[in-house]
Amino acid sequence: MNTNMIKNIEKGFVFLAFVIAVVVFGGCGKNSETKTREYSITTIKDAIEIKQSGEDQEKTTKAVSTRVLVEEKDGYDPKEELNWSIDKCVEQDGKAYVLKLFYEKESQYCEKSQVLSISNDFKEQEMILEKTDIMWMNEFCVGGKYLYWVEYYFVDKNDETLITSSVEYRIIQYDLETHLEKELGVRDGACYDEICLEANEDYVTWYDSCWDSDGKTVTHSISVYDVKNEKFLEWNQEDTIVKYMPYERLNICDGGITYFSEDSNCNVIINRVELKTGGISKLHIGKKSEYSRIAGCYSTQRYLGWFLDYGKGYYYIYDLKKEKLFKIDGKGIFSKYCIGDEFYANYANDEPVVKCYSLESESVFCYSLQGFRGFQFQEIDDGIIGLEIKDQTKYGIAYIE
Repeated sequence: MNTNMIKNIEKGFVFLAFVIAVVVFGGCGKNSETKTREYSITTIKDAIEIKQSGEDQEKTTKAVSTRVLVEEKDGYDPKEELNWSIDKCVEQDGKAYVLKLFYEKESQYCEKSQVLSISNDFKEQEMILEKTDIMWMNEFCVGGKYLYWVEYYFVDKNDETLITSSVEYRIIQYDLETHLEKELGVRDGACYDEICLEANEDYVTWYDSCWDSDGKTVTHSISVYDVKNEKFLEWNQEDTIVKYMPYERLNICDGGITYFSEDSNCNVIINRVELKTGGISKLHIGKKSEYSRIAGCYSTQRYLGWFLDYGKGYYYIYDLKKEKLFKIDGKGIFSKYCIGDEFYANYANDEPVVKCYSLESESVFCYSLQGFRGFQFQEIDDGIIGLEIKDQTKYGIAYIE
C-alpha cells in the first residue's frame, strides 16, 4: 500500500485521541505456572561469525525448485479498462491463492480486488471473491482453512462544520469452506499506523501503533487472535513495547512471537513468548544508545535473532540452550526463517540468493533462485519452506527442503 497516499488523506484532519490502556497480546494470561527466563549479553565482540568464501559458495550452491503460479504478474484488461497486477501469492497444503488488484493508470487506490484459487495441478484459476467497495486490499496471507487480509476503506466523518474522509483499516478472516467473512478488528487510519499481518492455523498477529492527538507520541501494543478459541488473549505488559522500524511483523514461529521492549532505563530487551503457555524468554542486549538501527527480531524456542545496524551490519543469533552468540552477514537480508538448527536468510542483493546457516555445525549452504527475486518466506507444509518469488513477468513460489 502506498503509505504516502494514506498519510496525505489523513493530513489536516482533526480527530479524538485514542488511549490504549490494556495490551491485547495473546490468550494465555499470566498465572502461577508461567515461567520467565532471563538472559543477558555483556558484549557482542565475542560473537562467532558464520561465513563462507566465494569459492566455498560455488561448491555449496544448488538451485531451488520453483513453481510459477502466474505467468503474467501485471497487465491491462480492455473490457474493464483497468490495469491490473498480482499483489500476492500464497500456498498451503498443496493449494494456492492469488490476490489480484485492478486500478486506473497512476491511481493510488484500486477499483476492484479479486481473490483467485489455483487448482492442485496449478493449471486452472477460479475467482472465489471479488470486492469493489474498498480502496485497497493488503497483507494477504493464509492460515489453515482461512485467508486473511487488511481492507482499506474511505469513511466519511461529519464534525458539524464539514464532511471529511478518513481511512479505516479492517482486519478480515475469510473461511475457505463456508466463504463467510469475519471482521477481527477495525482501526482508524487517522490514529493508527498501517497493519502488518502474520497468520498460521492457530493464531493471527499484528502490532497496533496508536498516535496521540499531538501526532508526536505513539503507543505500541500487540494483538494475538486465537483462531480455535475465537478470542483475543490478554496479559499485562511490564516493559514498554517498541517498534524500531515501522513495518515490523510479529512472526509466528515454533509456537511463539518475538518483540522488542525497553525498561525505564532504556535498556533493550528481546522477548520470546510461547503463545500456548505464556512462558517468556527475555534477552537483555544493552542500552538503546549503544546501537544505531535495531530491527528484525525473530525467534524459535531455542534461538533469538536481531539486527543492531539494519541494512549495513550483522544479523545476530543467540542460542538460548548453549548461551552462545553467532553473527551472519546482515547486508541485504529481506526475510528470514528458522527450522530446527537451520537459519534461512533471503538476500535481496544484485544476485538474489537464499543462504542456510547451520547453527549446529557453523556452516553455510546456498540456494540459487534462478533469476527470481525472493520476498517473504511462508510455511508450506511440515519441513517445507516456501519463498514468494517474482521476475519481470512471472509470480510464484520457490521450495526449500
